[in-house]
Amino acid sequence: MLDILIVDNDRVYIDFISQMLLKWGHRVESVETGRAARSLAWAENRFFGLVFLDIGLPDIPGYTLITEFKTKWDQTSIIAMTARSSIELERKVRGYGIAYYMAKPFSVDELTALVSHISRRQRGKHLPEQSLSGCMIEKGPVVSE
Repeated sequence: MLDILIVDNDRVYIDFISQMLLKWGHRVESVETGRAARSLAWAENRFFGLVFLDIGLPDIPGYTLITEFKTKWDQTSIIAMTARSSIELERKVRGYGIAYYMAKPFSVDELTALVSHISRRQRGKHLPEQSLSGCMIEKGPVVSE
């Protein structure tokens, strides 16, 4: 089980990711702004093994938070997410030492594979089978492919 932080200003993504992670037995905290993430990270003496971080936050560029999180939790894995993917942005964000870069929308299968890999690497655990295989998160509710 991992302690996971989700930082995304889109409630649909927070709810979707949280639903899956909670189902798999992880502990999940979520915030919708960079400032809230920064406050949570520094106000509480808590370690997050995995952070889902939206790069396009409205208040603070997500890549700025990467370096702050890495300073606070040097062993954390960060998955950078963006709806405005480009090769230039991906290169820039990868340069900050993230674990993975994901373009939105992404599938349940992609989410499962990433979290399973990180979970095994950090804790030696596997995720149980999930029931929404073949679904994809879009702008709106989870839809079947």
